[in-house]
Amino acid sequence: MSTYNESLTQGSVAKGLLKFAIPVLLANILQIVYSTTDLIIVGRFATTADVSGVSTGSMTMGILTMAMVGLVMGVTVLIGHMAGARDETGIRRAVGTSIVFFILFTVAAMIPLIALNHWLVDVMNAPPEAVAQSRSYLLICSAGTPFIVGYNLFGSMIRGFGDSKTPLKFVGLSCAINVILDYVLIRWLHMGAAGAAVATVAAQGVSLVFSAIHVFRHTFGFRLQLRDLRIHGPSLRRLLKVGVPQSLQEVLVQISFMIITALINRMGLAQSAAGGVGEKIIIYLTMPSAAISSSVATMASHCLGAGKRSRAERCLAIGVFCAFCIGIVTHLVARFFGAELASIFTKDRDVVYHTALYLTTYTLDTMLTAFVFPTNSYLASCGYSVFAMAHSLVTTFLVRVPLAVLFSRRPGATLMDIGWAAPISSLASIVLCVLFLLLYVRRRKMPAERIAAEAAEAAEAE
Repeated sequence: MSTYNESLTQGSVAKGLLKFAIPVLLANILQIVYSTTDLIIVGRFATTADVSGVSTGSMTMGILTMAMVGLVMGVTVLIGHMAGARDETGIRRAVGTSIVFFILFTVAAMIPLIALNHWLVDVMNAPPEAVAQSRSYLLICSAGTPFIVGYNLFGSMIRGFGDSKTPLKFVGLSCAINVILDYVLIRWLHMGAAGAAVATVAAQGVSLVFSAIHVFRHTFGFRLQLRDLRIHGPSLRRLLKVGVPQSLQEVLVQISFMIITALINRMGLAQSAAGGVGEKIIIYLTMPSAAISSSVATMASHCLGAGKRSRAERCLAIGVFCAFCIGIVTHLVARFFGAELASIFTKDRDVVYHTALYLTTYTLDTMLTAFVFPTNSYLASCGYSVFAMAHSLVTTFLVRVPLAVLFSRRPGATLMDIGWAAPISSLASIVLCVLFLLLYVRRRKMPAERIAAEAAEAAEAE
């Protein structure tokens, strides 16, 4: 079918990878803009209680988002395998299974979020003045869970098939709608935190409609039918084999960040603010590695589905090289211009000073995650997502968190000391990944290759 992205399985690996990665990077940037717009506009046109309400509610919904991000990785890899094998029946089964599964996931997530609204806000220790705003924001976003899940699901399907440009358009549409609605609902209708929640849900709802239409009518070169919407056992097992470990990893790593944030908060107000600013900057600096890793997952899945293992390995090598080169640049920029970067977010001199200290050591991680992120994605595409999860959790909870605790207790400790915990943890991950790749993966037939063989046999039989 002409809709397949041939550049993923043929031609220059570097060109195909970067061509796919650039729209992913732009979409990631828009996602960050999208997520920060609420706070910016609420901060300008609403009360401090509304700002706190959005922050508290967003952190709670963030756990759901992380769980979902991991699960949709399973969708991306599954569809990538089928697309690489040119298996139309397999694609229909993968898409139908994914939609039905995520409908069930949405119901399972939405009902507890709504029912436990007051309890969740209490657990987050929302300030008394912001309890009402936190509850309203969380309730509206919880009710909009179908839009949030569906919006991300269909985007992952399109990217899994090899199209990274179309999801970028839908993210841009969602971002534009969110900004407009934020301004109208908060600035003119004075809805505060509730207005921010309505804007978020409505924007993702509109994008969900357009992305769903695209998936059913245009993405795969054939129209999906209602009869395709059913659970296919083998497809579900493959989705969960990749998605569940990735989801668990995302959630637990997010919890580790909250632990480290709590440690930094004890060091003082300026350090607390600097920790938050530093994390925002790190998110932007690691975006290229994240975009390349997402592209590695898709491209490697297509190559393995097509039976081109050596091309998948070259994809990983080139992905790591590109991400590492970018990581060097981002570290040097943060190392020598950390104060200038911090000044974008705050004018408080103490906060700027401590943020610059934090970035001095923390941003060494941008070079090391250039190896870890693409490797994790490659392992997931190969069918080894359990190991990707295991080494990430081991190094996070047995290296990074303990080191952060240890460094924070040193006499005269600064954020520069705590910043060392991240690159040391990533270095430990690199050692484990290299050993696993050399001693295990390269000596065995990958689960993904067996899946591709089974798909080819099924296609021939039909």
